[in-house]
Amino acid sequence: MSISYYSPPARPADESAREAAVRRSGAIGLPNHPLLRAIVEQVCRQFHASTCAVTIVYEDWQYVIVGHGIDIGPYSRRTSFCGHAILEPTEVFCIADASHDPRFAGNPLTDTDGGIQFYAGAPILYDGQPIGVLCVTDEAARPALTPDERRHLDRCARAVGAAIDQAGTAQPDPLFS
Repeated sequence: MSISYYSPPARPADESAREAAVRRSGAIGLPNHPLLRAIVEQVCRQFHASTCAVTIVYEDWQYVIVGHGIDIGPYSRRTSFCGHAILEPTEVFCIADASHDPRFAGNPLTDTDGGIQFYAGAPILYDGQPIGVLCVTDEAARPALTPDERRHLDRCARAVGAAIDQAGTAQPDPLFS
């Protein structure tokens, strides 16, 4: 019997400013927003992914506000791939085979049957802060994203950020009211 470990994501140095941006954005109050859903569906098709989601990382949680192949709702930040992705807000975070990456090899999300093996996530910025991620996952390992695929996922994440900015100003976030 062996014991495996995974690395929970660290907190960004400017976590309080990042969490303030999450609150200002109103994003957590936008579950299944039609424009966000359209972006998620398009990205899922383009990347031939089993799962695609818009997640918002706040405090100890990762909130899936729109998802294809995953239920919306809160998930633990401790096992979250997206918690790692927000640490480099200008880079697309890609794990081609999570079972061979020491940060994720023992993660409960990779160890289950049908678990995450491939992950790619582009940070969603609001007021310059990474509030969440537009991500695609698959239960099979894949080659890393090409530079063109990375740019495309990043452009889609920027479209998500613009949609959150537009929609978030229209209604208050019930989580913070």
